[in-house]
Amino acid sequence: MNLSKMVSAATNSFRSGAVNIDTWFLFIAYACSFGVELTMNNAAALYFNEIFGQSVESAAAIASIFDFMNLFARGLGGFSSDKLDDKLGLRGRLVFQTIFMAMSGALIIIFGRVSDLAGAIALMSIFSVLVQAAEGSTYAIVPYADPQNAGSVSGIVGAGGNVGAVVFGFIFRNMSYTQSFEIVGAVVMGMCILPLFITIKGHKGIFCGKDTRTTVDQINLDMYANQNKDSVFGNQVVHDAGEGSDALGADEVNIIQTRTRRKRASGVRDWKRRCRTKRAAERCV
Repeated sequence: MNLSKMVSAATNSFRSGAVNIDTWFLFIAYACSFGVELTMNNAAALYFNEIFGQSVESAAAIASIFDFMNLFARGLGGFSSDKLDDKLGLRGRLVFQTIFMAMSGALIIIFGRVSDLAGAIALMSIFSVLVQAAEGSTYAIVPYADPQNAGSVSGIVGAGGNVGAVVFGFIFRNMSYTQSFEIVGAVVMGMCILPLFITIKGHKGIFCGKDTRTTVDQINLDMYANQNKDSVFGNQVVHDAGEGSDALGADEVNIIQTRTRRKRASGVRDWKRRCRTKRAAERCV
């Protein structure tokens, strides 16, 4: 593929991701999670220094607790989103996102009103976990928005965090700490309704839609089925099927579906079912 074709493909991918309204819902959600994290990285030490009279060293040490939560909180958000997806599908991910954004916003407002140092540290630790878990759950939804252009969607959503930091930083520079925390918290709480409007074809949203796909392989089935024989996956399927057509036909799609079913059959869930008894577990290990 020459340079012009590569540029054209990248442009088309970005355009497809940018015109998807769900991309911008996730953009705002990430602005209200990662944007808050970046803002707290800049403001927390000054806040504890100026409001609670802590020394610069102590204020910086306290503020570092917020970042320390990043060691597990973001991954915890993604993990929890995955577990809810197992139970409820995409709807579970969206519900998790909505709840954690709402809780984050509420605790940000309360944090700005607390006058006790110990209480402020405790609240900051809790809402740090919630905010960063919301970051992880946001990116757990990203691949569903547009599987064929997931890279472009991911890049746009990631930029939302920096945009949020700029906007929230401007608020903190021009208002008191209490007012700033109230406004930021109110914005985050208000934006928690956005997952309610995310509708992705083939998946059940919070209020509407129907699940027709249950695995990542099925999510990408249409992408594979629409690729021509120039793609690596397409070539493999055509070769296996003994076909030389330019596009995947019904037989090739059936091959993909068969492989998907076999992969699911040997997945973790089936492994756990085979290992329910002690004797079976010993054979599986």
